[in-house]
Amino acid sequence: LHLLSFRRTKLHDAVLSPAKLRRNCPLDHDRTAVAPPASSSTRPFLPSLGDLSACLPLEIINEILLFLDICSLLTFRRVNTTALATINTLPEYRAVITHAPDVIRAYLATNLSSHVNIGELFRTLTGKLCSYCNSFGAFIFLLECRRVCWHCHTQDPELLPICRGLAAVSFGVSPEALAELPALRPVSGAYTLR
Repeated sequence: LHLLSFRRTKLHDAVLSPAKLRRNCPLDHDRTAVAPPASSSTRPFLPSLGDLSACLPLEIINEILLFLDICSLLTFRRVNTTALATINTLPEYRAVITHAPDVIRAYLATNLSSHVNIGELFRTLTGKLCSYCNSFGAFIFLLECRRVCWHCHTQDPELLPICRGLAAVSFGVSPEALAELPALRPVSGAYTLR
C-alpha cells in the first residue's frame, strides 16, 4: 500500500504530526472501569454528579456538557466514575474521540482547549466545506475551530497567526483585550512548504 499510494510531502510538512501528538499527548478515553476497593470490608459506593444530577434530568445535563470547553470537559470527566460514564456516553464526545482523537490532542498540545467546546468541534468535524471559500475543507483551523481548504490554509493572510506583540502594534489591541484572545502555543517541529 505504501508503494502504491501517493504521499503529499507538502501536506505532511505543513500540519501537526499525528504520531508526535499521540506520543506527547496521551488520552485516557479507554478508561471506563474503576478498580475494586482494596478491602472487602468496605462497601463500595456509587458516586453521583452531586446537585447537578439531583436537580436536572440527564438530557439537560448532556446539553450543558456540550457547552463546556474541551479542557473543562476532560477535567469534569476525571471527577468520579459517574462523570466519566456521563461524558463517555455523550454521542458528540464519543464520535470525536473515536474518529478524530488527534484533534483533541492538537487542542490540548496548542493550549487552545479552553477556547472551543465539544459541540462546536463536533459540528466542525462533521462539516465538509471550507468556511471561507466553500470548497472541500480538509483541515481544521484550530484558532477558530473552522474547516479550511488547502488553498485558504496556506495562502489566505487572514489565517496566518501572528505574535502578540505584532497584534498589539498592528491593530492597537490593548494588553487587557490581548489577554482574552486565544493564543496558540507552538508545538515543536519543522513546518515548511519547501
